[in-house]
Amino acid sequence: MLQRVSVMFIGALTLLWCSVFAIDEGKLTVTTDPEGVEIWLGDNYVGNSPIVEKKVPVGRYVVKLIDPVQRISQIEQVMITTNATVVIEKTLKPKFGTLKINSVPEDADVYITMPLGKTPLVNEFINPGKYILEVKHPDKKFQSALTNVVVSEGMTNVVADTLYKEKMLTNKAIARLLLGGGAIAGFTWAVVQGENRQHSRALRKWDDAGKAGTQEVLGISVGVLCVIGFEIVAFF
Repeated sequence: MLQRVSVMFIGALTLLWCSVFAIDEGKLTVTTDPEGVEIWLGDNYVGNSPIVEKKVPVGRYVVKLIDPVQRISQIEQVMITTNATVVIEKTLKPKFGTLKINSVPEDADVYITMPLGKTPLVNEFINPGKYILEVKHPDKKFQSALTNVVVSEGMTNVVADTLYKEKMLTNKAIARLLLGGGAIAGFTWAVVQGENRQHSRALRKWDDAGKAGTQEVLGISVGVLCVIGFEIVAFF
């Protein structure tokens, strides 16, 4: 009998202890887009989203959502009450834009304000803004490509460049070759006509000498004009 009374007495004390010192709890549910975001209650890490009906002692909390990949964080203040569920649903918008760059041929160097890497390339952490994108292949046979791009928060820009081979002779090179040839032809003609003029004078053929002199001046003029044109093309 005494043993039974003792057990009842201990049970009563246990119930009294639980009723006095029991911790009131509520529940917290956190879902995010994207998932996998770190969830912190104050300075305590509680897991990665999604978190469903996690038991939390009653009280006011600062909930921090941290995405270490996109380098984004948000803060929410919540009040946990007894036997209630607080739901947080958040979309964390990226602060950066994404660039996807492809080239033909591949393995080309990509530059904006600094080197980004080689194609094919994906960079998800481009600060929003306007850029001049350069795609440059290490093989000098291929021309570089320049593209104006505008990067916006949370948006993806896709750039596909075909790098063409450099022409063996550009229009500028062809023009310089023609002008150089014209200068040589003009001066050569002037030398020949100068010799003809002197020969005609020796034979007292004054008409022929006059014609040769005119041709000599014409050859020199053509040569000089071609030299001037050659230098102008080279400058521009």
